[in-house]
Amino acid sequence: MKNDTYAHRLSRVGYDYVHSMVDDHCRLAYSEILPDEKGVTCAAFLSRSAAWFMERGVVIEEIMTDNAFCYRRSAAWRQVLVDLGARALFIKPHCPWQNGKVERFNRTLQIEWAYRQVFDTNTERTDAFRS
Repeated sequence: MKNDTYAHRLSRVGYDYVHSMVDDHCRLAYSEILPDEKGVTCAAFLSRSAAWFMERGVVIEEIMTDNAFCYRRSAAWRQVLVDLGARALFIKPHCPWQNGKVERFNRTLQIEWAYRQVFDTNTERTDAFRS
């Protein structure tokens, strides 16, 4: 039984990852709910979000992130940056306020969507996010 509980914890059932990108100038934001924070997932998110921003006339020159492994070590992430012609900026470790706009946006998402009500299923929560 103990191994089953441990395996369940590792499976992260009920966990999703909200990826967000916020423009530093106009505060326009784009988010998606994704299953993980792997490098290829983050790179695909960056590609989609960059296309969304560019459709709205936002020119991407720099991408500021925390120091997560997926941003520091992913070849897929670096390739998307190269394709965009953008430069990577990393905040100082343990200083999330340096990326304050997206941190505040994430807090607003928590208050106004994720924790505003109790969702019975993950699908309900995801549908509420999309509406």
